[in-house]
Amino acid sequence: MVAACEQLRPCRELTLLVTVTFPGAIAAADALELDVSIDAAAPKTNAFMRTPGPTSGTVEIDFPNGYPEGHTVTLTCTATQSGALVGTGTATLVLPPTCATVPLTLAPP
Repeated sequence: MVAACEQLRPCRELTLLVTVTFPGAIAAADALELDVSIDAAAPKTNAFMRTPGPTSGTVEIDFPNGYPEGHTVTLTCTATQSGALVGTGTATLVLPPTCATVPLTLAPP
């Protein structure tokens, strides 16, 4: 799986677009870790840096082994600032045909 943080936009075919919201002090996060699990299997971890300040952004998940339409995907996101945990959030959905979008709002730990 490949992840990248960018501005809000519609999903691309065969991807999952996660809109992450960073309320309050969580917006100071400078790094994200997003674990993606399909049908409760061991999660794949995507880690990347972010510019502190914006209160939302997107992460696009690609599926190199094929888009798992009809399968349950669980996302677990953690946000850190200088290595300290500042926010967490989870989202679960069954992937529809073609592509999907899902909101994920972080909360203080």
